[in-house]
Amino acid sequence: MTEPRPSTSYAGATAHYLSEDRRDAVKRHWEEPATRGMIAAVLDALGPPGHGGPLRVLDVGAGTGDALRLLGETVGPAEVDYLGIDTDPDMVETATELHDGRPGVAFTRHDVREPLQDGPFDLVLSTGVPFSHLRPDEFRAALAALFAAVPRGHRCAAVVDVLGRFSLEWTPNWDRATWRYAMSFFAGTDDVLHSEMTFHSRESLWSAIGGAAADAGARIATAAFHDRSVAVGRHTATAEFAPDVRPYRTLVNRLYDGDVALDVGDLAMRVPDGHAPDAVRRFFGRFTDAWNARLVDARSLERELGTTPAGRVALARSLQALEHGMQSGLGTAHSLSALLVVER
Repeated sequence: MTEPRPSTSYAGATAHYLSEDRRDAVKRHWEEPATRGMIAAVLDALGPPGHGGPLRVLDVGAGTGDALRLLGETVGPAEVDYLGIDTDPDMVETATELHDGRPGVAFTRHDVREPLQDGPFDLVLSTGVPFSHLRPDEFRAALAALFAAVPRGHRCAAVVDVLGRFSLEWTPNWDRATWRYAMSFFAGTDDVLHSEMTFHSRESLWSAIGGAAADAGARIATAAFHDRSVAVGRHTATAEFAPDVRPYRTLVNRLYDGDVALDVGDLAMRVPDGHAPDAVRRFFGRFTDAWNARLVDARSLERELGTTPAGRVALARSLQALEHGMQSGLGTAHSLSALLVVER
């Protein structure tokens, strides 16, 4: 029997999760709206819970409670009965202090690989790629346990968040599903955390979900897949794994700041060259052409009307809309999420 992979220790990283630098313009205006949209979409697919009470939520890898805030912005703070679980005691302690006194909200230290006595839940939520810390066999077993907790005759929504295998941030590693990952983008700490992580394509994620459903005697009633941060993942700023990648996140943050000194040509994109299926290559070909066309249009408009801070913000919003509209759910971004409705 395979020994469980040790949970990554985030000791000393709480400063990152509390840092205002972490919530840069890309996170606030690009990534968080995508997450809220996914939560809204999966809850819409679920429909009313049916028990007449607040939405019962399990947040896997809750950290300091980011998803709780996004959930409240989506469904309203008074409509949730929330349990956040995390393996790191500092995270649990910090989250408990931050949300102290809030009714219907609790945080506890728990490893999703172990049985959980709480529940049932209407929504199983994950937003910080916690499942990528698990090996494929652990991942399938953890999902099976979550699916098996759905009572017979009931439904549960789930957002299953993992690292995307084919992000342009780590093109040289596209040929491997598991490798040593560095959180070198953490703010507020000089320590660089490393962990062996599992990266997923749509096919590998769907295989794990299907196997887990079969193990749990459950049925996947609906499924959709969403790539988040195709162009602006945090490792475009660090170039930790792909030295030739352009710092798109940094550059887009400058657009959101209205920086008129930025040369829009610096945002030009090339099709990433890595070991990938044809569908992934075709996606990046389409995406790169569309991205560069937006830049050409923006430069043409600036030559006609002049360069202004408002125009730069408009370009950032245009690129955001492009990515959100073109995302493929193939695992071609920093993270890949499966939006599920599970029945038993």
